[in-house]
Amino acid sequence: MFAPDSKWTLLVSALIFVGLVVLAGWRLKNARGIWGRIISAVVVLLVPVSGFVTVCFAINHARHFAPTWRSVAALAGVKEEREVQVEEAAIPAYTGHDRPLEAPDGPQWKAQFVRDPENGALKTDFTGPNSGVTMPVWVWVPSDYDPAKTYRVVILLEGYPSLTSDIPKVLDLDGQMPGITSDTIIAIPKLELDSESPDCVDIAGRPQAGSWVTKDVVGLVQANFSTSQNRNDWAIAGASYGGWCAPVLGLSHPQIFGSVISMSGYNPPMTGRLQDDPRAVSSYTITNMMQKASWPQRFYLTGTTGDTDSEVFLQEVSQVNKPNLPVETYLDPRGGHNWKIWHDHFPEALRWWQGEVPDNAVAKKTDIKQDAFFTGPLGPVLCGLSVVLLLGWALARGKNWGVLKRTIVVLAIAGLGAWCLLLIVNLDTKTVVSFESIDAFFKLLHR
Repeated sequence: MFAPDSKWTLLVSALIFVGLVVLAGWRLKNARGIWGRIISAVVVLLVPVSGFVTVCFAINHARHFAPTWRSVAALAGVKEEREVQVEEAAIPAYTGHDRPLEAPDGPQWKAQFVRDPENGALKTDFTGPNSGVTMPVWVWVPSDYDPAKTYRVVILLEGYPSLTSDIPKVLDLDGQMPGITSDTIIAIPKLELDSESPDCVDIAGRPQAGSWVTKDVVGLVQANFSTSQNRNDWAIAGASYGGWCAPVLGLSHPQIFGSVISMSGYNPPMTGRLQDDPRAVSSYTITNMMQKASWPQRFYLTGTTGDTDSEVFLQEVSQVNKPNLPVETYLDPRGGHNWKIWHDHFPEALRWWQGEVPDNAVAKKTDIKQDAFFTGPLGPVLCGLSVVLLLGWALARGKNWGVLKRTIVVLAIAGLGAWCLLLIVNLDTKTVVSFESIDAFFKLLHR
């Protein structure tokens, strides 16, 4: 009933916020003496904290990013150092030639797809014969899909947290794909397999995330759609967490994926159990995996200067310099870490995959300029100073004000304080980088 994404949790949080507003107004009226003012200050400052928490619950209620309290802890970065037993198969050595990709056979691979009215893609709830995972998979196909033709495939991996069903709509696949390619289908599996942050690879005692993607989802697409048997016609792509996971699975299964696309990814693992074991962190750092790779694979990586992790990742990958791993990178001078950026970067990635040379079309489309108010300490500092000034004024004069004025001032402090906390979080998430991109935040509040 009181899960972190339930309406009841949101309601309780909102009621606590309202109660604190009333209590803070009463305390301002009775802020006498040093201790009275200290207590009043604490109560008033609890109001923006409560408002910030309520906004977080509102986002989670709309988006279901964290369905359990354990997943909330994972998002907050709570972890413990422990040894991890990875069950992924060793990277196969390149033998000098590719084998055709054979589609699996048997009734367990056949699935019933229905058109998802939310995004226009085909959807099925599939139980993976290899992983045992049961999760939805969305497959976008061209409007004139013909089973008599052969199609190329992109396995597209979501970020974390994410609302998988939104991806075809947010990327505007129906609108953008016809102008890019007519022979490609895109499979989008759900990757949040339990209440913990996703692992990407198979780990003992955990949902088999690697097998789910590379065996089950790949097999599902092969068994139900007319797809190419050439590994060069298969790519694995992703954004954010998916921008790390796609290279990991691509490098781990080069016999399947001839190309890897990473948007706003990062180098070492930052989610799941891998980050708990220093040896696993080293083993699944992308550049370390690339140094050991023997298969020929093409890489296309994008990032933005407003997203430090992706910028550093592009710099580190560019230094690998292996002839069998040609790397194309694009560092966008504008934008942050959100789906608006990936909406603009994804078409260029697909054009690269088709053999076209990327140009500056991305920069022309991405008309978001970075603003120091959102990308640096300026915003939190200004909001914080405003809160301090308002609080000092309220403590000095509040006992002489009427109920309405005290309430207005408390709500002003609540708004500025909550905004300050959101800006501090944004320094890490890079969701909003300018006033032009502020809609990326408001989109989190509704579906």
